[in-house]
Amino acid sequence: MSILIIGGGAVTRDLHLPAFAALQLLPSLTIVEPNASYAAALRTAFGVEVIEQNFDTFFANLPKKYDFALITLPNKLHSPAIACCVQHKIPVLCEKPLTLSPAEAEQIAQLAQSTQIPVGVAMVRRFTPAFQAFRAFLPLVGKLLEVKVEDGSPYGWTADSPALIDKNNGGVCADMGIHFLDLLYAAFGTLQPLDYQDDSYGGVESNCNYQLQTTTDKISVHLILSRQYNLRNRFEAKGEQGTIWFNKNEFDCAYFEDKQGKITKLQRQNPFEVGNLPLTFASCFIEQIHNFQQAIRNKKPLQVAAIDALHTTELLAWAYKNRTEIPKKLHYQIGKSSHQYFITGGNGFIGSRLIDYLTADKNSVTAGVRSYRNALNIAKNDINIPRFDLLNEEDVKQKLQGHSHIIHLAYSSDKENAAKVNIEGTKNMVRAAQSVGAEAIVILSTMNVYGFPSGTVTEESPMNFAGGIYGETKKAMQEWCLNEAQKNNKTRIILLNPTCVYGIGGKTYTTLPLELAKNNGFCYIDEGRGVANVVYVDNLIEAIYLALHKPEAHAHNFIINDEPTTWRQFLGDLLLDYAKDTPNFTLSDLQLFHDQQFIGNKQLVKGIIQSPELRALVSKHKQLTHLKSWLGKKLKPLLQKNAPATPQLFSILKQERTVEYAPPIWLNDLFGNTSSIFSSAKASKILGWQPRISYTTAMETTQAWLRAYYL
Repeated sequence: MSILIIGGGAVTRDLHLPAFAALQLLPSLTIVEPNASYAAALRTAFGVEVIEQNFDTFFANLPKKYDFALITLPNKLHSPAIACCVQHKIPVLCEKPLTLSPAEAEQIAQLAQSTQIPVGVAMVRRFTPAFQAFRAFLPLVGKLLEVKVEDGSPYGWTADSPALIDKNNGGVCADMGIHFLDLLYAAFGTLQPLDYQDDSYGGVESNCNYQLQTTTDKISVHLILSRQYNLRNRFEAKGEQGTIWFNKNEFDCAYFEDKQGKITKLQRQNPFEVGNLPLTFASCFIEQIHNFQQAIRNKKPLQVAAIDALHTTELLAWAYKNRTEIPKKLHYQIGKSSHQYFITGGNGFIGSRLIDYLTADKNSVTAGVRSYRNALNIAKNDINIPRFDLLNEEDVKQKLQGHSHIIHLAYSSDKENAAKVNIEGTKNMVRAAQSVGAEAIVILSTMNVYGFPSGTVTEESPMNFAGGIYGETKKAMQEWCLNEAQKNNKTRIILLNPTCVYGIGGKTYTTLPLELAKNNGFCYIDEGRGVANVVYVDNLIEAIYLALHKPEAHAHNFIINDEPTTWRQFLGDLLLDYAKDTPNFTLSDLQLFHDQQFIGNKQLVKGIIQSPELRALVSKHKQLTHLKSWLGKKLKPLLQKNAPATPQLFSILKQERTVEYAPPIWLNDLFGNTSSIFSSAKASKILGWQPRISYTTAMETTQAWLRAYYL
């Protein structure tokens, strides 16, 4: 066959071409892709013919007859590309969704019917053995009561194109949602939409919640999708006789649980027509191409024809037309101004929260990014997102044109790039801000530039950095910026030194402790007595905003810190239900555990007798399961005499851990027993800043978020 592929992006490269290779069809392919780098990569990796043209130019001078075409273009280009193919009598298999417009979908269906040219939609998940088993064994549940679909994880697709952040292509509902709407339609028939919410604030949604019901029996159908958070990733139907489901990443089977709680694994015999295929997602693409070939050769019905896509297209269009915004949970309003804001690092924890605040009041915001695929958590907002090279001074100047207020948050902690990004990149930003006549630039530094000396730390304290290359390069950056600010006051230059930032969207000082504890990898150090200098992200956002707009802040740096607490208090609050079972290590115990590779029986017993704090000596032992009861019987009297921490030790001995207990040594760098207290008195005096959000309110908000997405 002579096969045409229109579009050479990630889905072609990573999924379709390996399938064509498995079917030995690579020599039959011609790919139309205008991007020269994409085209070169495809030629190198697969040895295929690639024509570097737009599809409309290509069709204007069609070189030969093609047996069928695969369309993998951005969604908004599907309809015109299909029309070109049908006009030239080429059968079409189009990547989902067929279109975002019901009117266009109907036109395509009518065109296919009137010309008798097959137009199919690549709904590849219909081919998964898991869904086939689900549909085949669905009658096991008896009378249907409820259907629920959850699909969510941080976006990990390899595509990096402006199409990802173009609202004309839709967001998570048009991407993964259309797959599940199609599976729901295939399994349960037509659906009625009831309610739809998402977080599109004028951009591309990352999270959505869709309520529907079946048309005939009025059964509740709930679809929850996320590009940010890990959800249950399960397609489930409950009935009077039990529950049937399949999991997103288990492609080979479904499961059924009856009313007595018995779970049965469900599989179909020979789910693929192509022989000897493993039961994987990749095999589904092979099967899909084979199925389409057979359909057009033998004039059989398509798995999903254009006419079949009308219903799901209507559901998608209804959702976007009737969306209700999921409200932003913000603690205060910034207010609208005529300023033009430019942000680097906007796709990070602090930057994305800052964008939430600025866009809530309809401020003009531009966020420069290195990669579009990492920008989806901010593309939900109505902002400008150009690709941006921090290390290219001319590119920085060009992108900063017309912006009055600049917030530089981007950084690197990588050894190879830290100096370039943290020092040279910041210099580029400052020089460009001055060059374009910006009013002010706020640069985020870190508490680490001061190290962790005993006592109170102020902006006048010596800068004895901590945190390795990150702290070292931030110190050099800060010194250069303050020196530059003294020489030039055309553009105000202000630096902030936040302490440990936590809150919604945070990682190191928010989700990390809980994630480690869930996997038996966390401990308090020295009972958590160390001082925790922490700042809630919303309080930091207010400090950034105040620093931008206070003329007297020029040429100053400001420590931004809420009221200090202890690591025991702070971490205990973040650990939620895991706090009570989290063990304590001394630093020496942690170091010994880290160094220990294998411990013999005599060493184990001796170690427990001499230092009951060494829980790691017990948990690390390969024969722990055989030693628990013996240790409990033989050593209990001796341990009670010699070790004040014996109850804690026996608590660890009794725990049945499915994951080996392994707290990393670097926990001490983050949560160790330091006594520094960072003072924000200068920020209070000059900026008028105080932590408006109390610790209690901030932690309650953070805990609610952790419970919703991480517990």
